Amino acid sequence: MLNMKRPLMYGGLAILVFAIIFAALWSASAWIVVGVGDAVLIVDATTGTISDPILGPSAGFLVDGFKRMVRLQYPVYIYYQIDSVGMWTEWTREGQTLTEASRGEYPAIMGISKDGLEIEVDVLVRWSLNPDHLKELYMNYPNKNWKTVTIASIIREETRHTISNFTAIEVIEKRAAIEEALNQAIRQGLLGETSLAGAIVESTLEVDLRDIDPSMEFIRAIEAKLAAEQAQIQAQFEYERALILARAESESMIIVANGTREAIDTIVSITGETNSTRIAELYLTVEALKTIAPNAKNFIVVWGGGEIPIVYPIQDGA
Repeated sequence: MLNMKRPLMYGGLAILVFAIIFAALWSASAWIVVGVGDAVLIVDATTGTISDPILGPSAGFLVDGFKRMVRLQYPVYIYYQIDSVGMWTEWTREGQTLTEASRGEYPAIMGISKDGLEIEVDVLVRWSLNPDHLKELYMNYPNKNWKTVTIASIIREETRHTISNFTAIEVIEKRAAIEEALNQAIRQGLLGETSLAGAIVESTLEVDLRDIDPSMEFIRAIEAKLAAEQAQIQAQFEYERALILARAESESMIIVANGTREAIDTIVSITGETNSTRIAELYLTVEALKTIAPNAKNFIVVWGGGEIPIVYPIQDGA
């Protein structure tokens, strides 16, 4: 009699243990905790339905424990409070070499300016999701990859398009205008994207233009442009200088020519000489005497037997 009771007792104990374990697993599977800023959707594969979002902080038996254990029902957590995408790269410079020091969630956006130069743009975008649109958003993105697939893509596309409307110089000079244009473009792109189901709360959407960095190609182009402008200015200066010198030389030659003509006319009028050779000799003699006595206003010239005359300056009033 005792031998028959023992198997029954052991069997009952095993059933009890199994029931306790099952109940514990069921309770653990059915119990859902939703944190602050999180929402949870309950997906039921047996009925093909998705529940409305349950917002945190909250906790409770929100799913069927057995269905969850066999993966027929499961919760989907979505963080709907402030989220962001950072696209930026910081560099360290050693001579002409740039080395990446750090980056955001994504690297900086590389765009092409209106005049074909590469521009690096650092952007940070923040937003919150409307809990009322989370169900539709999840249905459009069952992998919850709307941030990487769509939001990041729109930010890159709108940034590149905005930069393409400005020249490289304007990118530096008109930063405020670019920031405003970029803000409007990204906002319109994100808020108008139908697949996001209007889930982005417009009042929370912020676009921050962190920086606009020129590439080495840009720097070299600017340096070449400045060098060309300096060369053009120098060439213009040399050209104008040459014109001034040529004009001065021409005027000097005219003055000399006029002086020579006046000197010859004076010699002719004083001496009455008509022989051109003799006139030339007299003119050269006068010029030579000017060289010999450059500071004398009046002087007497004595011609002796030699070829060199003796010059006696006459003092004023003598």
